[in-house]
Amino acid sequence: MGRLPADAEQARLADLSQYGSQLQPILASDEALYAAIPVRLDSDIKDPPSKLLPKSPGLSGHLGGTLERVAPVLAPTETVLTGLFNMASRKAWEGGWDSHAGQFVIAVYPCKRVEGSTILGASLQFVRTDRRILVVHLPRRSKDPTPTLIAQFGPGQLRNRPEPPPKRQKHRADVVFPDGSWLALQAETPQQADLLRHVVGAG
Repeated sequence: MGRLPADAEQARLADLSQYGSQLQPILASDEALYAAIPVRLDSDIKDPPSKLLPKSPGLSGHLGGTLERVAPVLAPTETVLTGLFNMASRKAWEGGWDSHAGQFVIAVYPCKRVEGSTILGASLQFVRTDRRILVVHLPRRSKDPTPTLIAQFGPGQLRNRPEPPPKRQKHRADVVFPDGSWLALQAETPQQADLLRHVVGAG
């Protein structure tokens, strides 16, 4: 994975201590957990149009089918890599609702009902293991939270956006999906944002 700055490594160890045991149910028996980073969608990402939202009120059922739609197992291609550089600055996401980024926002939306808050408060975890990256919903308001897998990505499928976030947004990391669409995530601390960029950039 490469060497982390000391403060990002401290954040990694602290998050593993806090969330590691809760995330074990989503891991394979021989899978090693490397990092678990709490994130939320950037505040400038608006709710999806109502016509695109699932009709059922709960997480189960909707999220079960989002894995393939959000993160098909694709190898990075020159077309995708070329598209990464054609992005406007000062945005929080790009790609439209049919893109991987848009489908990701739609997949996360049911977490809003579970949390009893806005989509921005959804308790997401960006989880890096020795073989994949997982995005997991881990409710904060439960004494015994059950993790729900929202999406998974193979090595090299996610990338950091070539254009870095504005310097004043130290908690932000921009993640590019396999189809070239992207969105901004907010970590709880700047150190966690650095860790997220490292995890995504590690391929």
